Amino acid sequence: MILIIALVVLILLKVSMLKEEIYVNNTISSHNSNTLVENYLVQQTPIDGGKLFSDTYKNKQLKKNNNKLVKQNFFGVYVGIKNDHIIFTGQNGRANVSLGSAYKLHSVMMIGRYQEFLNNAMIISLASKHEINLDKKLSTYLPGINTGDLSVEEFLINGSSLFVSRKNANNVSLLPANNYHALKLSKTKLQGSISADNLVKCLLLSKVRDESYLKAFKHLAIDKMNLNNVDFNMSNSNEVNQILSYHARNKDIAKMRVIKINDSASGLNNIKMSIADVLSSFNSIYKNNYFDKKYNNIFMKSIVNSGLATKSGSVLVLSAGAYGQEFTIKYSQKYSKYLFSFVNVKDEKNIMTELQNLYNLL
Repeated sequence: MILIIALVVLILLKVSMLKEEIYVNNTISSHNSNTLVENYLVQQTPIDGGKLFSDTYKNKQLKKNNNKLVKQNFFGVYVGIKNDHIIFTGQNGRANVSLGSAYKLHSVMMIGRYQEFLNNAMIISLASKHEINLDKKLSTYLPGINTGDLSVEEFLINGSSLFVSRKNANNVSLLPANNYHALKLSKTKLQGSISADNLVKCLLLSKVRDESYLKAFKHLAIDKMNLNNVDFNMSNSNEVNQILSYHARNKDIAKMRVIKINDSASGLNNIKMSIADVLSSFNSIYKNNYFDKKYNNIFMKSIVNSGLATKSGSVLVLSAGAYGQEFTIKYSQKYSKYLFSFVNVKDEKNIMTELQNLYNLL
């Protein structure tokens, strides 16, 4: 009898969630509230509710942008941060349509090339601890890979000019004793091949640490940055905290089609992380809590030259994601502010541009 009652309550709860209207809510924190990394981001709470701007003009502009996004049936999240504080947040649509689940700070998304951004930071972190010498030849650490006289620093800044087939990249074990010859790295970009740079970075981290890449990532990123929701399994999931991808927006959200994702290799652009973990890791790196300031210039060149980010003056724009999930972080070191914006519907370039306008309200 108790089991039947519990099932009825669960069904009613799910129906209620599905009937809930899509919304965009906002919150503002005072300078005396909890700091970004220490408290707010680790709370597993929905991105909703709270007060709006006390500034009348900004309040009107925020509402105006919200209304425009709602009319466009925006599916996604934005978070505005200044001086280590959440200034405003908003969401609309669903992280998972079938479950009717809203986006939360601990919702897990696909980060795509943000993994390479973290790889660069991990390599520089090892250099700051004198575990990697940036002036040494890359081949010193990876003797089975023909990179000539290329130093580790030159590799980070300019890349390796090596390519690998997607199949071989997906089959790599990322173990320290990997058979590099089997990867068939080439100086020529053939059909179906991709840049081998991120793969080489994974192998470098694995080799220097003398452990699998997954363990190296855990020790160097998850543990050091206090990350809480990292998943190396790319398979489709119906768990409530997993964000799903959709082919196109539809007013009748029940008809939106999920982008199916096949299982692929663990470790190469196939990581899922929570929104909170992405923001915490980004904040840790740019607050120089992860490596010394003297390496900032090398790190900046490494992410800009590799196409991970663009830079104009003091403003950096980083874009990443995969399989219909895309996020952008627009950051100003000068004003200590950044905007995180995310969508989980394929080809939403116009919406992403619209979302970036919110940066001007910080």
